[in-house]
Amino acid sequence: MLGSGLMLLIQYPGQGLSLSQFLSPFFSLVPGIFLISGLGVLSETLPGLRGQLGTTVLVIALLTLYAMMTTMTWYSQLFNFSGIAFLMAMIRQSAISAGHPLNTVLMLGGNDHLSRTGTHQLIFQPLALTQTEWLAIGGTVLMSIVLVLLAAFCLEHRPLHQKTNSGKSKLTVDLPRPKDDRFHSARTANFRWQQLLGQQAHRLFHSQNKWWWLVAIGLWLLAWVVPVGSLRGMILPIQYLWAMSFFSQIGWPDDLNGLSAWEGTVNHATRRAINSTLWLSVTFSLLLLLPTLLRQGIVAWPLLGWAIMLPVVSLMLGQLTKSGQWSQLLGTVILFLVVCGLTGPLPLATSLVGMVTGAVYSLIAVGCWIVIEVRAE
Repeated sequence: MLGSGLMLLIQYPGQGLSLSQFLSPFFSLVPGIFLISGLGVLSETLPGLRGQLGTTVLVIALLTLYAMMTTMTWYSQLFNFSGIAFLMAMIRQSAISAGHPLNTVLMLGGNDHLSRTGTHQLIFQPLALTQTEWLAIGGTVLMSIVLVLLAAFCLEHRPLHQKTNSGKSKLTVDLPRPKDDRFHSARTANFRWQQLLGQQAHRLFHSQNKWWWLVAIGLWLLAWVVPVGSLRGMILPIQYLWAMSFFSQIGWPDDLNGLSAWEGTVNHATRRAINSTLWLSVTFSLLLLLPTLLRQGIVAWPLLGWAIMLPVVSLMLGQLTKSGQWSQLLGTVILFLVVCGLTGPLPLATSLVGMVTGAVYSLIAVGCWIVIEVRAE
């Protein structure tokens, strides 16, 4: 809600904002939140569905319920977790208020609406629910409560006993820093960049599971076939939103598991490890950008600044905060604004602002890289 409000203020400066008009679409999602929560709790408590199987069944159930919304019936409104039924009702009410009832509804993706000019101005009215819709909301909430109560009966009531873990525990060793006088850094004469890059690539790429990689590859392939107009406003930000869990895993795990302390005992090991991580993450970011870069042409060069800046900033924030939460939060907020229609953060060289934005991204990347190198001393 905060992101949408900020996007509206930026995209439509100087215009008034009615709270009832703005908040009613979000309130239509509240019953769906209850329903999804109830289904999630039930899938994690039913015997045989706990864990990954329960998550898979839940996703399939949600997709099935979403497909039911294509034909609006009285019973399908009970499973309106996405709120699309209420949003369509609001659009129809607004069209009737404008004096032009809807005959056909066409859903557009990305920023495709920016290239279309209509003949009538449509002002969205606050959502006015009918008696049937209020009953559907009450039924959804009641159904959610029943699901939670059913999950309570399925909870494990046996006393919990601590189970001895026979697996290997993670070893954390605190070693003196390199500047300590109690030891001297080891020297190595047979260092190979190929071996280090291979080891770092193995660690980085195994930070995500195979299903995550399948989705990432699917989005990358989709970027080659979707209309060019939807690339920068929809597919590219979704790609980077999905990749934020990857970029948020660089810069800080080595400090927590003790690996950086071991690296301090070998000459230049810390700097080499950081540089190899940086090269691999920047390469991955550029690969994500490749379909958009080739299909958009030379005007997409400012996006190179974004693709380089994102992993560099993530690495610096990971080192400074010992966590990936800040980089993930910052990237998610920026990309959310892009998906909502504010394409400025992913610029093209079609205007002076776009070129300046790309140059600023490059300068930020250079500044963060300098901070990383200074800290590696």
